[in-house]
Amino acid sequence: NGRRERDVISDFDRDKDIIILEDGASVSSVSERRGTVTVRLEGDGDLLYVSGEGLTVENVTILEDLGVAF
Repeated sequence: NGRRERDVISDFDRDKDIIILEDGASVSSVSERRGTVTVRLEGDGDLLYVSGEGLTVENVTILEDLGVAF
């Protein structure tokens, strides 16, 4: 849409939750700072701020478009 958007997930459970990117979205970068994992997406540079107990870059599960309908 031409604008950077931001979403916050504050209760991510590393053992149960998965982030699924749809509509061709793909990850540009993933970083961690002060207990929050930041996922930057390609394109407009949209950001996901993800936090949860014991969360690190290594244990956030992100799947790119699977073509699955919910």
